[in-house]
Amino acid sequence: MRDESTQSLYEFNKDLSTVSDESLRLELEQSYRIINALSSSYHDVYYANLETGNMRSYRYSRITQEMFGRQFENGDFETNLYTYVRKAVHPDDQELFEPVLTRASIKKVFERQDSYSLKYRVVQDGEIHYCRCLVVKILGRPEEFVFAFQNRDREMMMESEKKNDMKRRMDIVMSMVKMYDNSLYVNVSSNRFLELKISPAIRDMIDKTRTYDSQLANVIENAVTRDYQEAMREFLDINTINERMGFKNVMSMEFKGRTTGWSEAYLIVGNRDADGLVEDVFVATRGINEEKLQKLLQQEQERKQNNQLTEALRLVNSANEAKKLFLQDMSQDIRFSLNDIRRLADISWLDLEHPERMSGERMQQIVASMRQIGEISDVLQKMVDSALKKALEE
Repeated sequence: MRDESTQSLYEFNKDLSTVSDESLRLELEQSYRIINALSSSYHDVYYANLETGNMRSYRYSRITQEMFGRQFENGDFETNLYTYVRKAVHPDDQELFEPVLTRASIKKVFERQDSYSLKYRVVQDGEIHYCRCLVVKILGRPEEFVFAFQNRDREMMMESEKKNDMKRRMDIVMSMVKMYDNSLYVNVSSNRFLELKISPAIRDMIDKTRTYDSQLANVIENAVTRDYQEAMREFLDINTINERMGFKNVMSMEFKGRTTGWSEAYLIVGNRDADGLVEDVFVATRGINEEKLQKLLQQEQERKQNNQLTEALRLVNSANEAKKLFLQDMSQDIRFSLNDIRRLADISWLDLEHPERMSGERMQQIVASMRQIGEISDVLQKMVDSALKKALEE
């Protein structure tokens, strides 16, 4: 058996209690913990010896086995790493491995530092994957080192999402600068704010050294009319924003400024944490005085039209009621006389087709009946007109 001072960490990684040198054992235990830590997050971990050039796998991933079989379980470090770089690494990233491609180059690296890492891309089945290679010197064993490989696809996806989120937030900032008269970025947890755009009317009220809450009270007191101050305090309160906002990303309310007239305030969510709670928010206002006045004018016109329609309906109902009352109040004698005359006239009218059958007296009765019908009709029409006029005047 070789002396324990020259035995490799790989041979001792199962039971370090056999090492009698206390300081060496502690260094080996620390290195062993490092390897175990690497194995928890790196899919391939290998031990290598700079003197012999031999390597052994400590953790060998299924993906690597599918690409290279059992080739990397052991063998010559330089040969295996060269094979991996030429067959798996993206052509544009192969030169990144030059500092660790040979034992001689690794020795030079370890003269300056205890570890070396690089990020690169792998091509597998026509798809590009992102990876990281880490080379770590074993403490107390200058001729031994560990190199590990890690997939970074999830990390890159998160970085991409973060960049997209940052771009989205910058787009919001640029839009707010263009669209709004005043805009602030507010961090909910720290209660601090950053000015994005401030109008001259508000600038003198802003003190950058103060918190958002304390600054808000001062601005509302001086810029908002008294009737809207309490509503504005509740609307712009970031301490209750999660309860009020819920799953919404935008809220707004109208208010009236002391010097600016009608305005609209907005709360726009910038970012949420993993639990969906608001981390930061954009606060903005814009003047809507002209829009609001036009809206109020339109509402007034609609109100007047509604009133006119209501009055016209009332007049029609009054006229109908007048007719109804008139018919109810009509004398029974007038109605009976009128009915008799009309029946007589209807019967007599049949004889007009045979005038030779009618006597002179009968003819006079027909003429008199027709005259009486016309007179009664005139009287009734005057009564209806009078009733309608009276109803309209009321």
